[in-house]
Amino acid sequence: MKNVFFLIGFIAIFLFGCDKNIVPIASFQIFSSTIYVGQEFEATNLSTNAESYIWQDGHGMFETTKDLKYTYHEAGSYSIELTAIYGDNTDTYSQNVTILNPSLRITTQRSTGEFQNGTEIKIYDNYDDFINSANAILIGVTSSGGVKEFSEINPGKYYYDAIYKISNTEGWVNWDMNN
Repeated sequence: MKNVFFLIGFIAIFLFGCDKNIVPIASFQIFSSTIYVGQEFEATNLSTNAESYIWQDGHGMFETTKDLKYTYHEAGSYSIELTAIYGDNTDTYSQNVTILNPSLRITTQRSTGEFQNGTEIKIYDNYDDFINSANAILIGVTSSGGVKEFSEINPGKYYYDAIYKISNTEGWVNWDMNN
C-alpha cells in the first residue's frame, strides 16, 4: 500500500511540480519588414511553451492577443517585441519593421493609347493652389511609358496637373485632373 501512495505522490509532483521548469520561447514571423503607412501589419506568433503573450508595437501600444495585427499611421522604424509568458517565466523576441509613406504613381496616356513621355506633372496639396497653379509641392516629368512616380508622399488628398506639349504646335496644353 505504501508503494501506491508513493507512486501517486511521485506522479503528482511530476505533473504539478515541473511547471516551474517550463521555459517559454518567444518567436514570431512577419511577411514583410517594410510596409506602407495605412497598410495592415501582421505578425504570426511562433512561440512555444507559453500561456499568454504581450506584444509591444514600437510606439507605446500593447496587445495581449496571440498574433498581432496593427496599422501604422506614421512613417518610421519600429521595433516589434513579443514577450511569451508561462507562469513566472518569460522570454522576449523582437524584430524591426520600416514603415514608409506610399508612393504616388501617375501615368499619362493620350486618347490614341500613346503614352506621353516628357509630360510635366505638378502636385498640389489643396484645391486653391491647384486652381491657381500656385505652390506645387512636387514637380516631375514622366519618363519611358509616360510614368512619373513620386516616392514616399504623405497619405492624403492631392490634386495634379499634367502638362504636355503637342507635336508640331507651339504652346502647352494644360490637362487638369484631380484625385
